[in-house]
Amino acid sequence: MLLSGISQFEKEQFGISSNVGVTSNPGYMAHFQDSLELFYLKSGNYRVKVNGASYELHGGDMAVILPYQVHEYINVDSTNKELVILLNTNLMDDYRSRLENCGFKDPIIRKEQMPQQLVNLLFTFEKIGIKEDDEEELALLRKHLGNAVMWYIFKIIPLKRSGNGRLSVIQNFTKFLYNNYSNGDLKLEDIAKKLGYNCTYLSNAINIAFGMNFKSVLNTIRIREAKKLVAHSDKTITEICHQCGFNSVRTFNRAFLNFEGMPPREYREAHNSVEANGNK
Repeated sequence: MLLSGISQFEKEQFGISSNVGVTSNPGYMAHFQDSLELFYLKSGNYRVKVNGASYELHGGDMAVILPYQVHEYINVDSTNKELVILLNTNLMDDYRSRLENCGFKDPIIRKEQMPQQLVNLLFTFEKIGIKEDDEEELALLRKHLGNAVMWYIFKIIPLKRSGNGRLSVIQNFTKFLYNNYSNGDLKLEDIAKKLGYNCTYLSNAINIAFGMNFKSVLNTIRIREAKKLVAHSDKTITEICHQCGFNSVRTFNRAFLNFEGMPPREYREAHNSVEANGNK
């Protein structure tokens, strides 16, 4: 399948065996994965954040998210409908090296830039994306569709040069981070040593891939995991703080407030209030 190594967030939204999701949701929290993501907005309006930069997305527009770019979709229109496609770059031989060594100057393709052939390919993905029968044949079809889609994307979006071979480095780094984010003493120097990279080289690769430094990437993962526990567990804020790798509740509260605009206790109260109203 084209789906590979997606984040737990994508698995929760679209299913572990699916590489295509057709949804209408209140938004998608900040996340990243090792797949290339296409977010085609069929109707409505979204605000998209990619590595800290913000873009307005309107019906007919598409966001193209490179592997390991931190991105977030904020719903500003309750009527929206979107199509989400995840592409495994290992199955795109013609484009993988360019994705490793280059990036897109602008991750948004506007409606007026979208040729009808590309839109048709996206809708074909939608039709076959969630079928489970004859998986081998569907996998081959998805591969060819993915390469055809990328041919159009590379024609439309200008490229910019980035670091060499960053995907393999960042992939190893990200896997390590997900397995060890609860360690409160995690340091970039120690990670670089364990993975066999020069610390300065790894730091530069992180900044290129994520558009932020090591500490910000680490806190993104920690707060994302903390949000799940705050909203869906009975653990105390102190327990969640230490489980997610923060050494003090004060630091945890400050980081949570920075990411979510409210402290964790207020976030829990707001979530519980929404759930209570939804169950009436």
